[in-house]
Amino acid sequence: MAKVEFAQWSRKVKYLNMRLELMEYLYRLSSHAYQQQVWIDKHYPPGITQDIFDYAVNFLLDDTRLADQPESCVGVFIYKDELQPLTSVTKRISDLLSKYGTSLSDEEYINKPEWQGMLDAAKSAYTLVVENNKKYQLDIQIKEYYEES
Repeated sequence: MAKVEFAQWSRKVKYLNMRLELMEYLYRLSSHAYQQQVWIDKHYPPGITQDIFDYAVNFLLDDTRLADQPESCVGVFIYKDELQPLTSVTKRISDLLSKYGTSLSDEEYINKPEWQGMLDAAKSAYTLVVENNKKYQLDIQIKEYYEES
């Protein structure tokens, strides 16, 4: 019986809502079009009344252990193979905030030379999370609002 429970656990994560929130923030961090339309131009898609870069920072660096103890998130809302890509995202954000501080506008952060590396890291992490959702048959997805040009 214990083997069956372990096999089920290895395919599922405990908190799908946290995983969904992770997906939303990774998408927003990986999409320059979303950042331009929402964070800078304030053109919000249906169902979103406010969004800023700081919300993603709060989730990834403050509300979860992804920045300081990412291994503790495995099985909770991420899979083990997602550790490295997610660590890359949190490190890039932390480095950006360490270098430039926390008081810049979203537009100022987006225009920093390091931003493209953060976009690429977030896109890589987002892609893997979506692939793992399919692999482990997790029925969660998000709406991708803006197409990249």
